[in-house]
Amino acid sequence: MMKHPSSIFEAIVHQLMLEEPVPSHEALVRWQKRYPEWRDSLAEYFADWTMDRELSATDADPDIDEKPIIDKGVKHAMDILRQEKGFVPKTSVEKLKPFDQLVLAAVFRFRGSGDDITILKKVTELSGEDVFISESLNRLERKGLIESRPANPETESEKKDRRYFMATMAGERALAYAKATSQTIAGLLEDMT
Repeated sequence: MMKHPSSIFEAIVHQLMLEEPVPSHEALVRWQKRYPEWRDSLAEYFADWTMDRELSATDADPDIDEKPIIDKGVKHAMDILRQEKGFVPKTSVEKLKPFDQLVLAAVFRFRGSGDDITILKKVTELSGEDVFISESLNRLERKGLIESRPANPETESEKKDRRYFMATMAGERALAYAKATSQTIAGLLEDMT
């Protein structure tokens, strides 16, 4: 069975690519002498190969100073976070009165599953006295250190009038500061990193 002419030329080109690292006039002349019946096809192939190499050399990625682009992207992301109140600058840490620290620590310990009654019991236990925490909870929420949610009527129907509290990122930062400056809070938050 005789091979099709195009498959013969493909075999020649395959061999050429294995032996020649770059197209050159000398290489073309050598291959044309080796395969004179493919002289025109080889000349055309070398011309295309040379053009492809030159074009790919000019298509190199341009030098781009990425820093301004990255800085602009980070600034934009930070602006969005500030608008959504999901970011508090590192230099801004809310310093709290000891009682508010205690309430915030109790909120943090329950990780969103603590309602006002549960938190009240924990703060009373820790302080050793009867306390009122509703003003402290409201103050912490106004400052953006905690968030509250109403009870879920489907899963918490027996507690439908209660609110559940969770520390925010800013609240966790304030707690980290309190942990570093208060032995009472440090003891309560031993596992907080």
